[in-house]
Amino acid sequence: MATAVPILNYSTFYPNWEIPARPLDLVGDFNIEEVILMLVALRNSLERNRYDLQHDNMVSALISELPTEKSTRLRSFLFGNPQFTLIHSVVISKVLVDLFRQLSSNKPILDFEKGHYEERILDLILIYNEQHYDNMLGERAQDSHELVWGLMMMQNLSGVNEIHYARTGPIKHLIFLRYLRTTVGKHFMRFEQSLKDSTGMGNINQFLAIFLSIFSFLTKRDVPNSLLPQIDLEDPNYSYLKLMGLVLDRESVETENFDVGTLLTHPFFQTSDGKTYILDHRDFSLMIERVFMYVLYHKSNICELLAITNYNGMLGHFGLHYYERYLLNGLFTTMERPGVRMIASDDNNLSDFTLIVNETDVFIIEVKAVSVHYRVFDQQDLVGFKTYLDDNFSGKKGVQQLVRNISYLTNDRFKLLSLKKPSSKLNVFPIIVFVDPQAGVHGVNDYVSGIAEEKFEALRHNFKSIRPLTMISCDFFLENIELLQNDRSLFKRLIMSYHSAIQNRKLSYKKFPSTENYVKAMVGFDQLSIGKEGIYRRDQKAIFKNLVTIFKLKEKV
Repeated sequence: MATAVPILNYSTFYPNWEIPARPLDLVGDFNIEEVILMLVALRNSLERNRYDLQHDNMVSALISELPTEKSTRLRSFLFGNPQFTLIHSVVISKVLVDLFRQLSSNKPILDFEKGHYEERILDLILIYNEQHYDNMLGERAQDSHELVWGLMMMQNLSGVNEIHYARTGPIKHLIFLRYLRTTVGKHFMRFEQSLKDSTGMGNINQFLAIFLSIFSFLTKRDVPNSLLPQIDLEDPNYSYLKLMGLVLDRESVETENFDVGTLLTHPFFQTSDGKTYILDHRDFSLMIERVFMYVLYHKSNICELLAITNYNGMLGHFGLHYYERYLLNGLFTTMERPGVRMIASDDNNLSDFTLIVNETDVFIIEVKAVSVHYRVFDQQDLVGFKTYLDDNFSGKKGVQQLVRNISYLTNDRFKLLSLKKPSSKLNVFPIIVFVDPQAGVHGVNDYVSGIAEEKFEALRHNFKSIRPLTMISCDFFLENIELLQNDRSLFKRLIMSYHSAIQNRKLSYKKFPSTENYVKAMVGFDQLSIGKEGIYRRDQKAIFKNLVTIFKLKEKV
C-alpha cells in the first residue's frame, strides 16, 4: 500500500539484508505477555502524542536502549529528511493478533535485560511494516481518494473520532435499552433473565453502570498518564467482565479463530501474574457498542426472540428497526413545526425521510446502517473499502435511490408529499445518513458525491437547484437535535457552509498542490461542522435532558 509519508521498513533500515521469514521468532523466547503490553503502551503513546516522534517518551526510550550505531541510524530516519514514520496503530494491532496466537505455547527462556530486547522489538516492527506498506521515496504518492483512505486507515481514524463518550455514550445506550424493551415486549423479562443467568448481572442496566465506572476510572486526573491502565481486581465489576467473556488470558485465547475482531470485542487482558489491563480505550464509545452487541449475541436469547440466525443478521435487524425506524425517526419527528414537515416512508418512490422546510427546501434523506467489515481496516484493504462504498453508498443502495427519489419530486404524481410548489421552485438537498464511523473518513463524501453529481445532472433542469450530496453521521443528529429543533434554517446553513468551504479548499489545492492541501479538501461534513453555531459543543447535561424527553426514557413501556 502506498503512503504519503514513508514508513520505515526492514529493507530500508538494513539494505541488502534478507528479511527474516518468521518475524515472531525474534521475540518468541521472551515472555510474550510482556511483549504484548509493551506494544500496547507504544500504541497508546504514539496516539496520545499524535505520532510526534520527537516528543514521544516511548520512542525515545526505545532508541536510547539500542546500541549506539543502530540508535544513531534510527534517529537519522525518524528525525531526518525525508522523515520516516516508525509504525502506525493498525500495524501494531496486526502484531498483537499474531502474538496472542502464540501466547498459549510461549515458554520464555530469555531475560529482557540480556536478550537485546529493544533491538528485536525494532526489527519486529520493521518487518511488519515491510509486509504492509510500499514506500514512495523520490516521488510523492499520487493524490487520490485511495491515498486519503489509506492515511486514515494507517492512523485508525474515523469520521467521528472527536466525539467524546461522555457526551452521548450513556444516553445512546439508554435509548437502545428502551428500544429493546419496546421491540421484545412481553418477552423482555425472559430476555433479561437469560442475560442475568449468563453474566451474573442483577439487571440489564448494570452493563452501562459497569462501563461508566471503567470510563470514570480512565478519566481520573492521574490515570490518563498511564499507558497501561489496570483494572482493580477488588473492583466488583471485574467478575462481570470475566463472566461476560470479555477478558483475554493465556488459557482463553483460541489460536485458530483469533483475529483483530477478537480484540475489538475483548478489550481486557489478564496476565499470568493476575493483573488485568485495558488493551484499547482509544474510542470508548465505539468499543462499548461493539462489546454490547457481542454480549447480546453470545450471552442472551435475543436472537431466538427476534428469529435471527446469525450475528450479521442481528446487526442488520438493528440497523433497520433501531437506527432507522426508532432512533432517527424519533429524532427527525421532533423537527416538525409550522413551516417544517417530515415524512417517513417505506414507499420506493420516497427516501427514508423527506424534510420539507418552507415548502421550498426539500431534504431527501437515505439512511445506511451497514458497517464495513473490521478486516477491511485491519488489512488496510482499499479495494475492499471502495467495494463497501460502492455497494452501500455510491451504487444502487445509495446514489441511485436518491436519483429515483429526486425524480419523483418533479410531479409528486401519487401525492405522497403533498408538495405546495412546482419542482422548478424547489431546492433539493440529497443526504445520506450513515451509522458506521468509518463511512465518515476523509474522502468518502467527495467520492460518493462525485458519482452522484453525474447522475443528478440530468435532473437539474427540473428544479431551482440540486445541491451536492452530503453524507452525515447519525451522531450529528443525536448531539445537535435541539439546535436543529430551535432553528429551522440551521441545517441548510450548515450544509451550504460545508460545501462552500470544501470548494474553497479545492481551489487552494489547485493553486498550491500538496498532499496536505488535498487531504484538507476531503474533510467530511461532521468534522468541518464542529464548533459552527454551537454544533458538537452542546452541554452534556442539556443533550441528555433533551433526549430523555424525546424518547420518553422516564416513562414505563
